[in-house]
Amino acid sequence: MAMKFFAFVGMLLALFAVCPYVDAQSESVPEHTSMRVMSEVQFGSTSGLGYKFPHLAFGVRIEQSIMRKFEIDAESIYSPDQKYGFNSGHQITAEADGIYWAFDRIGISGGNEHNWLVTPRYKKSVPIPSVGIVLRGNSDFPWRFYLSWLVPAGRYDPKTGIEPSRLTGPDFYYETQLYDHFRLGVRIGIYHGYEQGNPACDGNAPNPQHLPPCPRKGYVTGQSVFILRFTRKQSTESMY
Repeated sequence: MAMKFFAFVGMLLALFAVCPYVDAQSESVPEHTSMRVMSEVQFGSTSGLGYKFPHLAFGVRIEQSIMRKFEIDAESIYSPDQKYGFNSGHQITAEADGIYWAFDRIGISGGNEHNWLVTPRYKKSVPIPSVGIVLRGNSDFPWRFYLSWLVPAGRYDPKTGIEPSRLTGPDFYYETQLYDHFRLGVRIGIYHGYEQGNPACDGNAPNPQHLPPCPRKGYVTGQSVFILRFTRKQSTESMY
């Protein structure tokens, strides 16, 4: 799946690069350092990640551009979503990403999302690094399209006996600035992960009893989320 994703990204970059519209409005790219602060609301479905429907979350986001070439984005999100099997629980997410604008409309991105899940029975901390590209433009409205690949990460926690899902796969996010103070985006992810297994025989913990190997079972899942961001006044006539 990874090879198909990167082949798709390469084809998309090639088409985007030869499109005559790509450089038509490069003068609209900000020349100076600027900061954009916004609040956001998320709603949709994260049932595939083990949370009850519907998904709801609230957050704060900061986008810091540095001249024409660099950008640093950071956000913090709180979600009261409940895990399946529990009637309570919540999740806190912190995320930081960097973008290098190799061209006015094409950027290379990398970052890390860290989730803290709290339930009545256990607490779980999960890092989710990612790499990808960002495309941006301005047709009727300024827009961005993020194509990212989640890198499997996380370690077995001997205190709780919980094994990481090690999610990996493509994550797509499209966003547009519809009004001076409002952005609308949609995020769709398709991931491969692993079910909780027996750490003593699947390689995540010591095996003093010499149990036969028992590889963890894999699964395919995903999420679909709408994101509303409320910004300070921002032009709908130029890229961001």
